[in-house]
Amino acid sequence: MNFGQRCGFMEEGRDIRGIIRGNDNGFRIGALIGQVPWINEFLLENKLLMKMLASTAGIVDPTADFVELIKEKIAEAEAGQPSERCLLAWLRNEQQNSDKKTLDEASLTIHLANYFVAGSVTTATSIGAVIYHTIKNPETYKRLVAEIREQKSVSENLKKAAYKDVQQLPYLQAVIKEAMRLAPTNNLPLERVVTSESLLINDYELPPGTIVGSSAYVVHRNQDIYGTDAGEYRPARWLDTDTARIRKMRKHFFAVSIFTFQRASPPFVFPPQMFCPAKVTFYII
Repeated sequence: MNFGQRCGFMEEGRDIRGIIRGNDNGFRIGALIGQVPWINEFLLENKLLMKMLASTAGIVDPTADFVELIKEKIAEAEAGQPSERCLLAWLRNEQQNSDKKTLDEASLTIHLANYFVAGSVTTATSIGAVIYHTIKNPETYKRLVAEIREQKSVSENLKKAAYKDVQQLPYLQAVIKEAMRLAPTNNLPLERVVTSESLLINDYELPPGTIVGSSAYVVHRNQDIYGTDAGEYRPARWLDTDTARIRKMRKHFFAVSIFTFQRASPPFVFPPQMFCPAKVTFYII
């Protein structure tokens, strides 16, 4: 997606350029910095400390490996022409057709680096959660396999099942939602700032400027929303005939989002679970 070509992880069966290691370490540090921003002055922004840690303990900047790879790919694109169906080409087009001050080389690198993190770890986490819970629950596995095999347009073309066909499998969608409910990819509070007017929440008045947020992990286990068995894995809850309850669960489902790069041509559209269903059907069968 970033460069219109594969990095080679599956082909070589190993961690290419330490990207997976960097992602793992980056999330650990990022979780800390995300909640205590000022501490970064003593971590990644402290170049002397990072050099000392690298030379004495082998601890390096977790983002260094894939940032270096991104810079190499940008240089390769300068010498040639990247695939039209990749993020780099789209960003380059935006850079050339708008004020370049809004997208300098550092910003370009940051955007591409974000997709190494958000586009890989989150997808792998979601697919892993679906497969884990499916295998752990034999009845879920049997019912899911039966549904997939009954849908010929999917079962006869597992590796390239069309998104629209996979969307017609209600139990598969329930299995995916339930796994992502219990294992959301982002458990940090999605922070917002109270605007110029006070905010009243459950009789608590929050003054302007107050930072508020909620964690998907906590919300997804709220028994008032998901039932008294909210801590259990039960895909059937998403097939409930009570439309009001389903609507309430969907409203508080933080695991996915919908966003579109409107100016892209053709636009890049990322609907909920776009990356999971086809892969899940292939792995499960």
